[in-house]
Amino acid sequence: MLKLSFAQNQEDVLLARVFPDEQGFFIDVGACHPVHHSVTKYFSSRGWRGINIEPIPSVFAMIAEDRPHEINLNVGVSNRDGAMTFYEATSSLGWSTFSKEMADEVRMLGIEFVEREVPILTLETIRARYVGNREVDFLKIDVECHERQVVMGADWSRLRPKVVVLEGQDPAIWADLMHDARYLHAAFDGINHFYVRTESRDLLAAFRAPANCMDGFAPFDYHDQIERLNAELVAARAEIDALRIRLAEHAEVDELGPRSIMLARGVHGAAKHMPAVAGVVRRVWPASKAS
Repeated sequence: MLKLSFAQNQEDVLLARVFPDEQGFFIDVGACHPVHHSVTKYFSSRGWRGINIEPIPSVFAMIAEDRPHEINLNVGVSNRDGAMTFYEATSSLGWSTFSKEMADEVRMLGIEFVEREVPILTLETIRARYVGNREVDFLKIDVECHERQVVMGADWSRLRPKVVVLEGQDPAIWADLMHDARYLHAAFDGINHFYVRTESRDLLAAFRAPANCMDGFAPFDYHDQIERLNAELVAARAEIDALRIRLAEHAEVDELGPRSIMLARGVHGAAKHMPAVAGVVRRVWPASKAS
């Protein structure tokens, strides 16, 4: 069975190397889209369960529909329970943040934000309410310049995921907290920093090489494009077959007459809407008929 990587930077490939089992549990802080660029979609599709946390209502609705058997929370995460101002990017949701400083910088690029109050919880509150006695295999945090507050909100003596994935370029923002929580830096993939808890230091070996072709994954985006193009080609061939039958029925009656012209226009119209049609016509329509 083809293994698909849904994550933006093949984070799921590295995690699948660490966690090859069919069952597990994760926490995804800043889950965003449930499929595209999702770090957890691969695991969810294999039967894993988890907690998906996303403050943007429109995206959260897609998560709830795609993951009905998981715990889905339409909240933000910080270092206290309550509410905070959230800056939702209108044209590029990936820039949405709780950081006013970041929102002000991104506005200079022409990105607009809508400000609104959203409920927030700490990781400790989420653990106490929803995790129970389950062991957390990995925790992913993608919160656009709000990482330190999220890390501060965990009781790391109680929440002990085997692996923590922190998206961000500057680990100095949270490095002291992860060190104090007894987590070892395992890898940096150019976007994310991976940490392994000290009691699971044997997992460090899985991070020695970056995600690569030997892991046996194909990017979901490429696979999805190929599937859509194949569907268009099948539809184009079906339409060409139907047009060939109609042409054959009328060829002897009015060769090059009004009906033939009408059918030829139909082929031309199909080719305009589905470019693959033109190539199919050239292959399946004898030159004598086309001349």
